[in-house]
Amino acid sequence: MSFRARITIVLAVIVALATVAVSLAALGTTRRQLYAELDQSLAQLARVGELAPNLDADNGRGPRIPPRLRLDDPVVAQVHQADGSVRVVAGTDQAAVPDRVLDRARSRGPTAFATEVDGVPYRGLARPLGSDAVLVVAADASEQARVLRGLLARLTLIGLLVAGGAALAGWFAAGRLVAPLTRLTAAAEQVSATGDLDVDVRTDEPDEAGRLSRALDEMLAALAASQAAQQQLVDDAGHELRTPITSILSNAEVLKRHPDLDAETRAAIADDVIAESQELTRLVNSLVDLAGVTGAAEEPSTVDLAELAQAAVRRLPADQRDRVVVTGQAQATLRAAQVQRAVVNLLTNAAKFDPSGGPIEVAVAGASGSVEISVRDHGPGFAPDDLPHVFARFYRSDTARGTPGSGLGLAIVKDVAQRNGGGVTAANHPEGGGIVRMSLPTG
Repeated sequence: MSFRARITIVLAVIVALATVAVSLAALGTTRRQLYAELDQSLAQLARVGELAPNLDADNGRGPRIPPRLRLDDPVVAQVHQADGSVRVVAGTDQAAVPDRVLDRARSRGPTAFATEVDGVPYRGLARPLGSDAVLVVAADASEQARVLRGLLARLTLIGLLVAGGAALAGWFAAGRLVAPLTRLTAAAEQVSATGDLDVDVRTDEPDEAGRLSRALDEMLAALAASQAAQQQLVDDAGHELRTPITSILSNAEVLKRHPDLDAETRAAIADDVIAESQELTRLVNSLVDLAGVTGAAEEPSTVDLAELAQAAVRRLPADQRDRVVVTGQAQATLRAAQVQRAVVNLLTNAAKFDPSGGPIEVAVAGASGSVEISVRDHGPGFAPDDLPHVFARFYRSDTARGTPGSGLGLAIVKDVAQRNGGGVTAANHPEGGGIVRMSLPTG
């Protein structure tokens, strides 16, 4: 069942229940008003009959009819004795009276009840007469019953019309309400069927549907950007992987075609294969690290950044650890494993581009709402033409082409910073060397 149909049914049911409640209240009020006048006349009749001196005489005379009852109204008056005998003192037919009504009249006084005489509805009143007898007077209530039946029929018809009108109005109103959801559903189904994320679903409506459309539009844009980035990564990785693989295959073919190569040439080819294999291994490891950053579902935790930096230092080769000096103190809530990987990459990059063995300075500082981790080396620094590209994937400067590396280290640092809500910058220090700053929110 569609959402529109459910809204329509719910609205129709609510209106129908409200109509039923109002109708029942109106019917009950009308019934009480109709029978109140009749009960009042029956009470007058019972009092007259009780005071009539000839009520117990067997002369066929009965109590006087009160003026509020028409003279042509069929009226029954009868006396019920304690022994169960009944004497009709007015009217030609006897009205059936339940025993519980008689008992209630004897113990509690006047009691109204409904009965029938020859299939005609009557309204009766039982009143104690003396110590044991009960006087019962009853009048034809056909007119009241007819009025109530007519009122019930009209209320039923009105209720059906109102419920039908509510259902019709609800159908059109629900159509307007679910129209944005229908459009969003169609867009989602189109994306699912075609994989095309270029679908415009944004609206400027201020309601919840408008907010949902804008959120979905932003989600599709983010997915499109992620898809483009993944495709770019695959293309770049394929290009970078092709070079060492081609070199390894070429060397293998040379060895196969020339089995009689001298030992020196074979050793040079083997060294080249080993170097390319190591380069391929580093590239694959970097890709695995990048995939771990982009795909990890690590939960943020509050950490001491100085301790995190010291842990990153311990992951460096043993001959590089003494070069690193960590200063400062700050705490932040972030994805600790990702940030530690980024700091390791910064330290490795600093050590690689400062082969002199100079100090590597790691400074941790906290400011209002953010923290900063900076890593400075004392090498030649960044070439001005390289600064805009140092965080691009697989980018390698001219000076770095002769050194081992995949061109993904600083790209991973940038991804980590962005995924933790921060950013990263690179610059040359005024006193020499390069410095990379990673800023992160505190929580």
